[in-house]
Amino acid sequence: MGCTQRFFVGGAMALRSNCFSRLYQRYHYYHYASSIEVQAAATSAPCSFQHFSLRARPPFNVQSKKASLYTMSLGKGHCPPVKVELEDTKSAYQPASEHNEDDECELVNGFDMSLGEGDDSFEGYFVTALKNNNKAAILLLTDVYGYKDQDNRDFAYRLACFGYNVLVPDLFRGKPWDKGRSQKEYEEWRTSHTSEEVVRRVDISETWLSKEVALGNVNQLGIIGFCFGGGRLMEALARNSSGLLKSAVCFYGTRFDPSLAANIRVPLLFIVGDEDPLCPLELVQAVEKLASSSQIRVYKGRGHAFAHRPESQEEDEDAEDAFTTMRNWLSEHLLSKHE
Repeated sequence: MGCTQRFFVGGAMALRSNCFSRLYQRYHYYHYASSIEVQAAATSAPCSFQHFSLRARPPFNVQSKKASLYTMSLGKGHCPPVKVELEDTKSAYQPASEHNEDDECELVNGFDMSLGEGDDSFEGYFVTALKNNNKAAILLLTDVYGYKDQDNRDFAYRLACFGYNVLVPDLFRGKPWDKGRSQKEYEEWRTSHTSEEVVRRVDISETWLSKEVALGNVNQLGIIGFCFGGGRLMEALARNSSGLLKSAVCFYGTRFDPSLAANIRVPLLFIVGDEDPLCPLELVQAVEKLASSSQIRVYKGRGHAFAHRPESQEEDEDAEDAFTTMRNWLSEHLLSKHE
């Protein structure tokens, strides 16, 4: 027997049912909402962790904002079909009395773009809120899977849902780590992306956002990094080449020199699991001692990448808490600075 999940157009990002832990709604927004893409991460046994998508196209009715009922199957594993109904109703997933306006997702617009010039050129992804824009920009430095990876883009999209303008640069210039490659090849792949090249791309991305500040399109600049990107975040904060970075959130950063923290002058939140071999708690604690405006949020029993790649219901719950913790940090140390 299948399960049914309802969600509303322009609505919440994180919905749950007994068939999957999270349902994402992504708009491809031009003049009208001509298509809607739905993605679900299936986690219920005996299914393996899979992604699938549905594109709801006309007969989608723009005026009534309602689409037909669609039935989907994963195609792999033994999950039952999942029914998804798109409907414009704010009480679709919870009683109206429990509805939180902060959890609504306004329309957002995302597009690929080019950064830098000549030999220094590379691609990036920029996603911005169309209705509830708070005029704060976030430079999002990804893990080794790169700027096109769906989990990384989903996180950027979700940030934009809460009003942020998010730039996700391609730190690996079209050659991210491929999940299908042998782990034996990892070190060779990593050394092929020299620190000088990655630093240059981070600085170019920061410069592009600083121009947006100068133009008045955004008024505050923060930075977030995961894993590989978290380590590069530490380096970027120590440089702070534009002088505009005002707040930072580092999710389990890897391979960075903790002594860099002595040069960090902006509020820094570190989110980490206490069972993460790639980002030992002792390393983060050393950072906290050196960076005067830093704090640590430790998640007991969590390993690496739990906050943006949860693989169980328990990890998903901690991922939601980490996202809320991050939002509160940015609200206090980025948005409040311009009120």
